[in-house]
Amino acid sequence: MNPYDYHRPESAAAALALKSSLQGSRYLAGGTDLLVRIKDGVERPAALISLRRIPELRAIETTATGLRIGALCPLSDVAAHQDVNERAALLAAAIAEMACVQIRNSATLGGNLCNCSPCADTAPPLFVLEARAEILGSEGTRDVSMAELMVGPGQLGLGADDILTAILIDEPPPGAKGIFLKKTRVSMDLALVNLAALMVLADDGATCESIRLCAGAVGPTPLRLEQVEASLKGRRLTPELIAQARKLAADSVHPISDIRAGADYRRQVTGAFVERAITALVEQGAAA
Repeated sequence: MNPYDYHRPESAAAALALKSSLQGSRYLAGGTDLLVRIKDGVERPAALISLRRIPELRAIETTATGLRIGALCPLSDVAAHQDVNERAALLAAAIAEMACVQIRNSATLGGNLCNCSPCADTAPPLFVLEARAEILGSEGTRDVSMAELMVGPGQLGLGADDILTAILIDEPPPGAKGIFLKKTRVSMDLALVNLAALMVLADDGATCESIRLCAGAVGPTPLRLEQVEASLKGRRLTPELIAQARKLAADSVHPISDIRAGADYRRQVTGAFVERAITALVEQGAAA
């Protein structure tokens, strides 16, 4: 492993200043991915700028519209937080499916997103919650959508020195119910396919007022299944309609074949997950 300088700024502004002044430096969050790549020689940064001592990046706060989750919050802290479970339970459910306790204690929410992996488990819930990324750059703070943050495999929609400071989540629609599904080869593995669904049922318990669906590991980035959403909105969720949604979902994704699964298998799992999610959410509504 090549030697590198190590810095521990105590504010996001100080970290930003360091990054702009140190050519070839990298930000370090939880380190569960970056340190492995450094050890394997895949990356050789000239310096590491740890963000771990910056308190503003580790806070979880309620806001006038919902939640602000610091990007440096460990995944285990996010999943255990009462306000997250009350206002963004879908995110907590996804984190519970990730890796092992030790990894969740170290890995951060921002780090999971900034890898821009198509199979990142936190991404589909944040897409359907229509979360926004708060970013600090040389020109100040701005908010972007999740789609603007994760623009491709390993391609992050940030400037070279920008810092992802927080994830902003507004209150979900009244009456919304959510579910997260994940298919892996073995326990604690990366997702072959994952899916988040958030649905609001009408008072009759069978008509879809609104639905948001996002699938991961089936394209270059997490994918909102907008055609499927449009086919269900405002309609009574009969078994026949749900079966049609399953087929449409399978036809809407364009996964790759790799060592972990074939493209056709991923398409079929996506369709099955859409059917399972809608059925489960209707059953939840009926039981409420």
